[in-house]
Amino acid sequence: DAIEAFTNAIALNHQLSAAYAERGTLYSFTGQYDKAIADYSTAIDIEPDNSRIYSLRAHAFFSKRDYDNAIENYNNAINREPNDISTYTLRGDAYNNKGEYAKAIKDYNRVISAYQLRYDQEKNKKISGNELIIAGLAENLAWAYVGRGSAYLNEGKYDSAIVEYKNAIAVAPKFGPGYSGIGTVHYKKGEYEMAIENLTKGIS
Repeated sequence: DAIEAFTNAIALNHQLSAAYAERGTLYSFTGQYDKAIADYSTAIDIEPDNSRIYSLRAHAFFSKRDYDNAIENYNNAINREPNDISTYTLRGDAYNNKGEYAKAIKDYNRVISAYQLRYDQEKNKKISGNELIIAGLAENLAWAYVGRGSAYLNEGKYDSAIVEYKNAIAVAPKFGPGYSGIGTVHYKKGEYEMAIENLTKGIS
């Protein structure tokens, strides 16, 4: 299988950081997070400035709900590749899950500003062939809005949360998590009919 193939590659050359990283990713996909982290750590020892491997190890820690180590690894990834906006989203998610909502919102703010600028630039080009780029940016932007909405929701700021979820839907009208977020807010406010209506949209 694929894991065995990477194991054989490692046996032939113990300095193949990519082989450790790819095997770690396979372990992560199958829920074997401790093995994944061990492989990512070996890959980092070989290639300490590879931001991608830090992000991969962060994801494994995140999946274990070890948010402190996830954040530390996202920090290392950002220090090595500060222009990778997607890493700020992931670190924001880790802060959000840890309960550090102000830090999460700060990361989401940065992501939204960056993606909004790129989204507007692509839309203003008005050329054929960039529809997929616009759609991808819209989805990334929507996820960031949902993340910020979730942080506001966790803080109990329901009105602010709904604004963010609506922002997500405005940029990506079929984006289910936006509707699910609105439904969750209505549920917490005891507005069950509105909750059902939006939660249904979220899964349709």
